[in-house]
Amino acid sequence: MRWAFIGASNIASQWMVDAVRSVGDEVLAVVSRDAARAQAFADRHGIAHALTDEAGLQALGVQAVYISSTNEKHEASVLRAAGSGLHVLCEKPLATSLESAQRMVRACADAGVTLASNFHLRHNLAHQQMHDAVQSGALGTLVSVRLNHSVFLPQHLQGWRLTDKVAGGGVVLDIAVHNADSLAFILGEYPARVTALTSNSGMGQGLEDNAMSLWHFPSGVTAFTHQGFATPYGEKGIELLGTRATLKGVSMLDQGAPGTLTWMSKQGATTNALEDRNLYTQVLTHFHQALRGAPHHMADGVAGLKALAVALAILESARTGTTVAVDYGAPQDSTPQGDWQCAAVSHDLPAHKPLAVTLDGKAIVLYRQANGAPVAMDDRCPHRWSPLSDGRVEGDHIVCPQHGFQFCPRGHLVQAPGQASMPGVGSARVYPVLEKDQAIWIQLAAPDTAA
Repeated sequence: MRWAFIGASNIASQWMVDAVRSVGDEVLAVVSRDAARAQAFADRHGIAHALTDEAGLQALGVQAVYISSTNEKHEASVLRAAGSGLHVLCEKPLATSLESAQRMVRACADAGVTLASNFHLRHNLAHQQMHDAVQSGALGTLVSVRLNHSVFLPQHLQGWRLTDKVAGGGVVLDIAVHNADSLAFILGEYPARVTALTSNSGMGQGLEDNAMSLWHFPSGVTAFTHQGFATPYGEKGIELLGTRATLKGVSMLDQGAPGTLTWMSKQGATTNALEDRNLYTQVLTHFHQALRGAPHHMADGVAGLKALAVALAILESARTGTTVAVDYGAPQDSTPQGDWQCAAVSHDLPAHKPLAVTLDGKAIVLYRQANGAPVAMDDRCPHRWSPLSDGRVEGDHIVCPQHGFQFCPRGHLVQAPGQASMPGVGSARVYPVLEKDQAIWIQLAAPDTAA
């Protein structure tokens, strides 16, 4: 894929050029309003074209844009890219207002192009193992979360982040959006309301450089979060506190450090170091998987919008001194219309493993075919009614745990081990299913009966 970089930023230079190239893609052009800055960036990274506007990108054969300009400029670039049929990876925050983010999400959906938010932290192993621990119930009932993301903002990043409110400066829009995405990925939900205080320790110039807030989630979980720009020696991490165990991640909120995870329970404490990986390469890998319609953990435009909504609610709570309900805006038009029901979040349905869900009292099994496409059928083998979700996936087929009967995506019995002919056990009922907006949707009212 051929990319154009809109914004000759520090993150683009330090991380994203190499990440794009690491997945076999090409950075074809860089755009900056400062011609000298664009040319210097292009020379430093061996990029063919240095431009001062975005108008000529299509003529160069660009297929996608990475946007890392200051935040108030994101919307115009995203709308222009969508209008040109270009896929978009945009830095956070997605925008500086909810209305702007809504227009961006809607424009990309209408144009049929992918919009992704560059939330890299969800791709580290600590986040993924925390997600798995919550979903599996290994912590017992999750009660609360503590998140500390207070840092010392290095000199070369201190410019507009400390002075320019219009550009989206301040610690909340810069860091709290990351934290909202991290907890949404780990917990599978966004907060319903927040209670916040902000302050200025002297680094920010008219903007907050320190923020603390309580987040209240629909499930009843509460989270304490801390964001800061002026603390060079704080411990950064996330701690999940459950009734059976606590899981604490340290140094898992950095760009380049893998961090550690410590399990604490009545058996004692165990700390595990985690494998290092380039998180931005992971972003690009999952971006490509999303383009192919394959399973992915990419943060899409809606995830960017919701993270922004949380940050805006924190600022409003601090301004008013009240608890504020998070306004996520109207539902996006890309939600499937009609009698489709959301059965699962995409990243909860891995390859090679069935997932049991219940909708309207019906037991359904979900699994993925070899190409990643989801299948939904009644969660019982038509032979002896064993739960198919207790079985396994082989290629495109799901295998009954009792006798090893294999059923294809249309619900037909296609293999019966040890038998010369197919026994007359009938077929499993299959339901229409689609994957959209990082969710698996099923249409129960119109069973796609195997025939």
